Amino acid sequence: MHIQKIILSCICIVVILLLSVSRLSAEISNQTLAVLVNENDPESIEIANYYKSVRLIPEKNIIYLNFAPNTKSLTINEFKGIEQQLNKKVPKSIQAYALAWRKPWRVGCMSITSAFSLGFSPDYCAKSCKLTKPVKYFNSLSHQSYTDFKIRPSMLLSSNSLDGVKEMITRGVQADYTRPAGIAYLLSTSDKNRNVRAGYFSEIKKRFQKIFKVEIFKADAIANKRDVLFYFTGRKHIKNIKKIHIYPVLLQII
Repeated sequence: MHIQKIILSCICIVVILLLSVSRLSAEISNQTLAVLVNENDPESIEIANYYKSVRLIPEKNIIYLNFAPNTKSLTINEFKGIEQQLNKKVPKSIQAYALAWRKPWRVGCMSITSAFSLGFSPDYCAKSCKLTKPVKYFNSLSHQSYTDFKIRPSMLLSSNSLDGVKEMITRGVQADYTRPAGIAYLLSTSDKNRNVRAGYFSEIKKRFQKIFKVEIFKADAIANKRDVLFYFTGRKHIKNIKKIHIYPVLLQII
């Protein structure tokens, strides 16, 4: 039952993002989002400048941090030093973060986005599928997570390349205020560990079929589809990704 609730909650988040673009833009806006930049990383500065220009982020919301570039993972002590820098600079009006770098993406056993949002704690780390420390913001209808919970959701502006980051940012802009009539593809794959979620696909389809079309496939990948609204798969590597057309929407692949 716990896994089912998590899966259904994830799908609900997708629906909310797809159907509430204008509402979200009013709550987390260019005025309440801070862009975090590594001042020692030229690539990070370029990403931040591009995001700032297309999203009209005010200069006061660009926060420069000082840490070593080109490292995949930060130690806990390194992160605490960065966190101290941030706490001295971030205005209380900021409700969310955009991290403008491709590396690092990890702090000890946590993702870097979780670490910035929740603060580092081993209680948020667990081996296998054991439960971690609960997050009080989960399943909340709050529109101001920092004001209500002292949590600032974070997103990492990252990709395989600098051009890839810019393309991702551009797709985000193209998705603004759009509601494309595509299809949600749910794949039951050969990955035994991750495919446990496929047992709930029928219930998901039943719940959301009236909102958008849902198709369930038993395959490791799809190809030659021009109507992909989003694509739900547990595979570590996704084949044929260049052979499908995914509409510019807020959430594309899970």
